[in-house]
Amino acid sequence: MSEEGWDLAIRRSDWVIVALIGVVFGGVIAAAISVVIDQPMGEGALFGALAGLSIAFWAALLTILNTHLILPYLSVQWWPLVAAFFSFSAGAIGFAAASLMAQGVGIGALLGSKEHITILSLLVGVMTYLLGLLIYLFVQMRNRREAAHKALAEARIVSLQQQLNPHFLFNALNSVAALIDLDPKRAEEAVIKIASFLRQTMAERAMITLDEELANVQHYVDIEQIRFGEAIRLEIVDEGGDRRMMVPKFSVQLLVENAIKHGRSLDSQKLEIIITLLKDRIRVANSGPKVVDPTFGIGLANLDERLKHLCQGRVLWVDDAMMTFEIRLGHEAFVGR
Repeated sequence: MSEEGWDLAIRRSDWVIVALIGVVFGGVIAAAISVVIDQPMGEGALFGALAGLSIAFWAALLTILNTHLILPYLSVQWWPLVAAFFSFSAGAIGFAAASLMAQGVGIGALLGSKEHITILSLLVGVMTYLLGLLIYLFVQMRNRREAAHKALAEARIVSLQQQLNPHFLFNALNSVAALIDLDPKRAEEAVIKIASFLRQTMAERAMITLDEELANVQHYVDIEQIRFGEAIRLEIVDEGGDRRMMVPKFSVQLLVENAIKHGRSLDSQKLEIIITLLKDRIRVANSGPKVVDPTFGIGLANLDERLKHLCQGRVLWVDDAMMTFEIRLGHEAFVGR
């Protein structure tokens, strides 16, 4: 999304906050004015809340129309002027509409004549423009900050992809070469699996479904089994996990790779890897040597940062019977399932 697109990205939650601020602020101000001019404070507070809600409604309506029907067809240089006009209009129209409704139900005594309402509407329009400018600057800074965080996370993903372990690829290709004469059919299958794994590596997506990630893990283990044979056993246990949820690409695979790298060697016993799918967590345990409170290396630290930026998650070591790491997922993992 372009920089301007991020400027326009206003969420529903933003409008809820604007409406609440308008109702509370308007109610308090109008109640104070009512006390000054010796009018019932309750009526003043009710009118102020009504005015705040009306202005927020018109601001949302005009902003949606402006964002979808006008700004996309104008040169960017005209955006500030058009946005200022619509901010002013939202305040003036919203206040005037609230005033007419208030007088219709008999709570508009503090407003005075229609001439006073017109003047007040214009003044509120100016105030709304200034408030709208502040809200726009806040939304702009927040969206640009989030865009920067996302770009950083994606850049780190690209860096991680470019650092595909050359030793893994070297060993896999050597194993395939050894199979060509002994078992050509198996060698052909191995090449297909390596190609599939590398194709997934090149996909330009920061987040993939858990189901896709598990398929990638299976390809990786199949390739490693070319070298280790049946010495590696992978088991996936589903305890309420949702395979449609989104996870950072190569998140589970990295933990499996770590388990194989540190959990066994060519002359060691069989290595069992168990992936447990929970509601908002993924556990990867292995039967290799257990390390108490392990230090995170570059790979795990990189994964932790990607989880933070992409789905507000974490990767943690779990003090369990087996050597276990756990991916804890934030709410972003469940968006768009």
